[in-house]
Amino acid sequence: MKCHLCDNWIEIHTDPKNAEYLVVSGARKKVETWEPEDSEVIKLKDDDEAKKMVDNALYKLEYSVKDELRSRETLPILTQLQRLNDKQWADPYTHSQRMRKKFREEKKELEAKKRADEEICDRNALSIPLLPESQEDIVKARTTEFSDQLLEKAQKRKLEITASSIFNKQTSKSKRSKFHTHDSKDKFAKLSAIVAVNTKLKIDPFLKDNDWNTGNNINGTEKGENNKDLVIIKKKESNHHQSEVLDSRNITPVNDKKNKGTTTTGISLVSADYDDDDDDDETFK
Repeated sequence: MKCHLCDNWIEIHTDPKNAEYLVVSGARKKVETWEPEDSEVIKLKDDDEAKKMVDNALYKLEYSVKDELRSRETLPILTQLQRLNDKQWADPYTHSQRMRKKFREEKKELEAKKRADEEICDRNALSIPLLPESQEDIVKARTTEFSDQLLEKAQKRKLEITASSIFNKQTSKSKRSKFHTHDSKDKFAKLSAIVAVNTKLKIDPFLKDNDWNTGNNINGTEKGENNKDLVIIKKKESNHHQSEVLDSRNITPVNDKKNKGTTTTGISLVSADYDDDDDDDETFK
């Protein structure tokens, strides 16, 4: 026969005459060194002993006396086993009830453990069965420390998103489109601020020029700063002109071709007359 653990072959011959087997190759015979008396089993009679009991009456009598003494010695052991068996199965209903109670307790424990495992799998998006918890795993989990860098980065990013404005997000796909979009938004914001200031100065007669010249301007720019991003001039041929001081950050000094001798420094002036908007000349720079 071939070994089930390796590729070697085992050769065994039977010996019917001696009622045993002979190991030829590939293995060795197991030798058991124990006595029947040690294991408290009945020793069988061999052929010589059985023949002697038939032929010799004295030997038979002696053997029977030995058997009687042996039975007296083993009787207490058998009696104890019988009593224990009778005690355990004297009331089958009680025994069955005890076993069913134990099974119910074990079933509850298994169901609770299953629910806990399912909760862990759902919380961590796991689809693999979990192994039973061991003391070694508990000690390793308690001694393991994780870095707080990822948590700090996540919190920082969250604060940045919370503090940022929703109107400053760029949705363009290229750098060029982002630049143009940002530039257009800046110009539109500056134009809106100028229109709002002009409108307020026009409709509110109590505002004076020095209200816009003292300290910082409306956009927080220091007095005297120039910004050449945007220039707006509205001019109407009329005898009445009203000059108002606007945001010096957004409007720069302008030399008009028709008024070549007029130049402002530090702050810019805008001539505006809103009597009629049909003939307005607008210049964007």
